Amino acid sequence: TGAEEGEASGVTVPDVNQATGTLTCYDDDNNPVSGVEINVQLLQGPGVDGGAYDNTVKTFTSDANGLVSIPLWKGGHYRAKRGDSGFWIHFDVSEDSDVESFDLTELLGD
Repeated sequence: TGAEEGEASGVTVPDVNQATGTLTCYDDDNNPVSGVEINVQLLQGPGVDGGAYDNTVKTFTSDANGLVSIPLWKGGHYRAKRGDSGFWIHFDVSEDSDVESFDLTELLGD
């Protein structure tokens, strides 16, 4: 409901105030799997005056290699889950200006 589709590959981080969070989705035989939906929502922005941030739940889908890449605001607080049955997991994105990409926290779900 209200989710927007994101792209799993070819994500370009358009802003120096963003970093790309990545993860690989696996099936029940521990093989990378495509088509897994990862839902992400910004709960608290980076605390920069003059910014108004969208907090719509966005859905990203794993590619043929099971990879999901998600552009995120540095300093932001998010929640994410795998599929519809997964539990929401909260995480923070580093404010470190040198961080361009990082592994997202582990997610469980269908």
